[in-house]
Amino acid sequence: MSRAIRFMTLLALLVFPLVLSGCDVNAIWVSRTELNFERDSNPQFFEIANDNANLGTIDVNISADKAWIKVAPATMPCDPPGESGRVKQTVEVRLDRSKITETGENQGTITLSASGVKPVTVTVTAIQDSLTPVLAPLNIVNP
Repeated sequence: MSRAIRFMTLLALLVFPLVLSGCDVNAIWVSRTELNFERDSNPQFFEIANDNANLGTIDVNISADKAWIKVAPATMPCDPPGESGRVKQTVEVRLDRSKITETGENQGTITLSASGVKPVTVTVTAIQDSLTPVLAPLNIVNP
């Protein structure tokens, strides 16, 4: 009998972390999964929403993996869908072309994440024809 108890205890200890790692659910809905700026410098927008009625309001963190991708806001609360459907929120994406370090096509991603929810990514591409010149640091001697 003690062997069975040890086996069940060991099994429970092994299964518990697996159960916790599988807690991420689909909840973040995005209107666009790709933003292609090409050579344009105007901002682009996409919408996000909480698509899971079983969850309450989730705080979605919005972050870019490249310094030249600017998103606003950085965090957004998303309410669960109601009787009228999804409660959509707008995210603004701008490019800081002075921080792009390579000519040609550049690519980055925006990650939307929340606690207990599977993250969603949006791909951002831009074409850079020339690099912004970097000036030498200013040095004042004998002012």
